Order: sequence, then structure tokens, then C-alpha cells
Amino acid sequence: MERCSLKFVYDESAMVLSCRSGSAVVVGDLHVGNELRLKERGINADISTLQMASRIIGIAKEFGASRIILLGDIKDTILYPERSELHMLGRFFSAIEKYNVDIVLGNHDAHFTELFPLQKEHMSRELIIGNVTLLHGNRWPTEEGMMSDYIITAHNHAAVSVIDRNKRVYREKAWLVSAINPDEAGRKYSKFNSRARLIVMPAFNEMITGTPVNDPKLVSINPLIRSGVFDMKSSKIYSTHGEMLGTVGDFPEAPRIRKGMKY
Repeated sequence: MERCSLKFVYDESAMVLSCRSGSAVVVGDLHVGNELRLKERGINADISTLQMASRIIGIAKEFGASRIILLGDIKDTILYPERSELHMLGRFFSAIEKYNVDIVLGNHDAHFTELFPLQKEHMSRELIIGNVTLLHGNRWPTEEGMMSDYIITAHNHAAVSVIDRNKRVYREKAWLVSAINPDEAGRKYSKFNSRARLIVMPAFNEMITGTPVNDPKLVSINPLIRSGVFDMKSSKIYSTHGEMLGTVGDFPEAPRIRKGMKY
């Protein structure tokens, strides 16, 4: 089995996967077309799609990567996109067309195979590269996927929420790294890697801060966490600046924003 190493990109919601066969930039939760929803609320973010493409290309150049892995929720509309969103998707894929692109489909990516038929052979629900399994995070990994050393997901828009001494609430993007719970994993899988680590990525779209990992009501959308297959309380939280902030159990439950206040 090819063994790959992982690196969180400093100050970015991106990961570089380095293998003997080459390197890949991994990003998730782009939500292309989110600009349209923001524009309806009076927020002008027309260039965020091309900015995301530019950021990805910049990371690829910095680390010498020839491959880009999009870890689901590439488009924002859950069903068929309207014309403006489809145009944005086309511009995004044109911008990164010089790279080998793998698409791991998420729950927002319905109709993707018919929208981009030429890329169909590079689309999947789960992608296994050496000792790493990549999937969006809204579904269970396969048994083969559970044999990997690392299981990488997006979907949760991982973040951390804290309150300061003046009772102001802050929310920042974060990485979540969880150890497997063998007892719970054994209830679901007949075979699994007892040393596996789950890594939940923050959303790459800068307009999406995320869902606090210290809010139990919000982390339940990932079946691996909801089921207890990976131990949430002992999960380590890392900032996008590379700091280990502590474990989920170290943080009090995420404070809720009072009605009328905005993030």
C-alpha cells in the first residue's frame, strides 16, 4: 500500500496530500453559488468563486501539486442549479483545468454527473489513495475505507465557538482530529483500522465560518461522529494558524447567539 503524508496548509482551509505518485491539494465545501444567496441579502461577493480557484492554484504551485481533490458540496444549490450558479461553476472549472481534478460528491452535488459529463470518470462518493480515505462526510465509509490510517471528511464546516470575558462570542474555522472508538466501530464494521484517525476539514469558502465542534446539536450531521465510532470529546481542535487549541472536552458547550445578533 502506498503511504501518504498529510499537511494542513497554514492560514488556509486546505490540506496537501503527499504520496510517492505525487501531491494533491484537498479542499471541501466550496459552495459555489453561495454568492447569489448573499447578494439577495445585500452582500456583494461576486468574485469569491474565482478567488477560491486562485487560492487553490496558489497552494498547488507552492507545494508542487498536480492534482486537486474537491471534497464535496462544490455547488451551493442542493438540487439543479440556476443558470447563474451553473455559469459560476463553469468559470471555476475552467480556472483549474490545467490540474487533474477528482470530485468526491457531497449532499449538495446532485446532478453533477449530467452537468459535467466529461468529468464523470473522475467523480466518486469515496476516494481511497494509499492509506487515506476521502469522502464528503454525509455518509458512512465503506469497510475498505475504514481500513485506512486517515479518513478525511468535510461536510461539518468545522469551527470552534468561544466567549470572552466581556461575553462576546467568537467563531473561527478549525480542524477536528478524532481517534477511533473500537467498541463502537465494531458494532458497525467487521473490519477496521484500530489506529485510524478522522480529520474533519473547515469549509474552504471564506464566506462560511462554520459549525462549532463544541456544539453537540450541530456536529451530529456526520454519521461517524453521531454514532460514536470516533470519540468526540477527546478530539483535538486545531486552528487554521496551526495552533492546537485543546480537545472538544476542554471547551464548554458552544454559546448560542441571541436572536437578532449576527455572526
